[in-house]
Amino acid sequence: MRAVIQTTLKEMNTMAKITCAISGLRFNTNFMDSLSLPSNEGYPHPVFAAPSSYLDKMYTHHCRGNLTATDSYLLFLAILHSTGKVEWKSPVSLDPNCPRTVSFIENNLGQLLAVIEKTKAILHPSFEQPNYVVGVDNSSLGQLPAYIKAWNTNIANFYRGSASIREQEEIQKVENRLTWLLLSGDPIEKFSHVIANWAEKASGEFPAGKEELYKQVIRTCFNSTKMFSTPLPLLKEIKECCEATIEVGSIHFHALMQVLKEGIGRHCDYLGGSSLALGYTLESLSSSNLETIADDHAEGTTSGKSRQQARADLASLASNAPAVQPVAGDYATPFLFLKAKLAYRVAKEAHKQSAKEENRLVVEEAIKAVKAEISSDSSASSDRSAPIAHIRGKAL
Repeated sequence: MRAVIQTTLKEMNTMAKITCAISGLRFNTNFMDSLSLPSNEGYPHPVFAAPSSYLDKMYTHHCRGNLTATDSYLLFLAILHSTGKVEWKSPVSLDPNCPRTVSFIENNLGQLLAVIEKTKAILHPSFEQPNYVVGVDNSSLGQLPAYIKAWNTNIANFYRGSASIREQEEIQKVENRLTWLLLSGDPIEKFSHVIANWAEKASGEFPAGKEELYKQVIRTCFNSTKMFSTPLPLLKEIKECCEATIEVGSIHFHALMQVLKEGIGRHCDYLGGSSLALGYTLESLSSSNLETIADDHAEGTTSGKSRQQARADLASLASNAPAVQPVAGDYATPFLFLKAKLAYRVAKEAHKQSAKEENRLVVEEAIKAVKAEISSDSSASSDRSAPIAHIRGKAL
C-alpha cells in the first residue's frame, strides 16, 4: 500500500503545471514535470476544445447536480467560449467555489445557452454577432448579462430588418404590377383592387382593425350603390389617412386619389341631379341636422360647391318631397322608392328645423317685448322721481 502511494506521489511530482489562459485555474498534465506555463502563455484547459455534444451532455449533468462547483465553472466558460465571439486577453478572476460565482453561473447559464441556440438558427450569411474582449478590467464577467442582452437585441433587429426587406419586396411587386396596369391604358376601375392593396402596403399605417374596411371601400369606389351606402365621413377619413401616410407625387398615389374622389363623387350624386347631391345616407339623416349635412357636403364634393349652394340643394329636395311616408309598392323601381324616401326624410328634418326656428323667433320676440316693457317702466319711474329729488335738494 505504501508503495502504491509513493508511486502516485512520484507521478504527481512529474506532472507539468499549467495555469489555464481562460479560467485561471491550475491543472496538471503528465510528463515534463519541470514545465510550468502561466496563463499569459495562452494554453487553456482541454475542455475549451471539447465538441458541443460533450458540452451538452455535461450541461445535463450540471442540471442534475452531478458536477462539482469547479466543473460547472469550467463548463460555463467553455460554453461561453464556444460562441467564438469572446476574445480572452486575461483569465477570468472568479473563484469557482465562491457562492457568488455559483449564483452568477446559475443566473446566466440558461440565458447564454438560449441566445446561442437562437444565433445558430439564423443561417443567413450576412448575420454576425458582435465580439467582446475579456481583459483585466472586466475579468469578473460582470458585463456578461449586457453581452447576452446585446446578442438578443441583435437577433431581434435582424428579424425586424428581414421583415422590413420582405415587406419592401412585396410593396415593390405590387407597385410594379400597378405601374404596368396604369400604363396599359385600361380603365382604372378595372384594377381598383390592385390600388387598394398598394395603398395598404404603401401606407403601413392604416388604423388597426380597419385595414380590410379601408381596402374594401377603395375597391368599390366605382360602384355607385355601394358608395351611397358608405358614409361620407368614412370616405374622407380614408382619403385623409392616405394623404398623411403615403408619399405624394407618384403615378400610383395619383391613381389612388382619382379612385377616392370618384367614390366621393358617386356617393354624393347617387340619386342624380344637383338637388340630390347630399353626401349622406338615409341612416345619417336620422342623426344629423341639415346645417351639418350641408356644411359637410360642401367640404366633401369635388365640384367646389359653396355652403349656400348645398343648403339650396337641401331646400329644393325638401320642396319636392312626398307628403306622406313613401311605400315601396307605390313606386315602379327600388331606385324611385329610395329617391322618394330620401326626399321625405329631408323634408321631415327640414320641417323640424323650421319649427325650431319659428319657436326660437317667437321666444326672441317675447324676450324683446319684455325687455322693452321693463325699459319703459324704468324710464317712467325715473321721470317721476326726478321732481322729488329736486324738491329734497332745495329743502336741504
